[in-house]
Amino acid sequence: MIPAYLTDWTLWWTLVPIPALATLAGLAIYTFLRFAKPAVTAPGAIVLPLTAFLLLGLVSGYLTGLSRESAVAAVVPAVLTLLGAVAAVLVGKAVNQAASTRVSGLILLFSLGFLVGSTWGSAMRQSVLDFESSEEELIRRSHEELKVREFREELGLPAEFLVVGSTSEKQGSKGK
Repeated sequence: MIPAYLTDWTLWWTLVPIPALATLAGLAIYTFLRFAKPAVTAPGAIVLPLTAFLLLGLVSGYLTGLSRESAVAAVVPAVLTLLGAVAAVLVGKAVNQAASTRVSGLILLFSLGFLVGSTWGSAMRQSVLDFESSEEELIRRSHEELKVREFREELGLPAEFLVVGSTSEKQGSKGK
């Protein structure tokens, strides 16, 4: 049996913009380089790493922004370490100004992708929190709880029960 989250198209639809944005940016950079004067030889060799770093920035930023834990404390130092190491290695190997410019482009696109991804992830997380505290969702949950209580009473079980991890347990109440 396939898990429900794999077949939920709303979940997949929210992830579509990540590779789409990276692909569109890569195509835009490729087009720009293709028609640049003087002509750039092998623009694909430049575009692929730029697109990969943009995608990496978008994904890591999105996951950082979406997280409810303090992922920022772990991810941001790792990101800065990655960027520093890549810049040091590539700039050290750069034989001319064009190579240094490419390294700068990698870092710029990664940073922009990380910023956009973390902002987008934060917005997605906030929309989930807003939904969970909305009046409609609270009413739906109360109707579910009423059905469960009625079912328990029909079975001869006590109507009140404590679900581990429920809001009532965290507040110290038994539920009414």
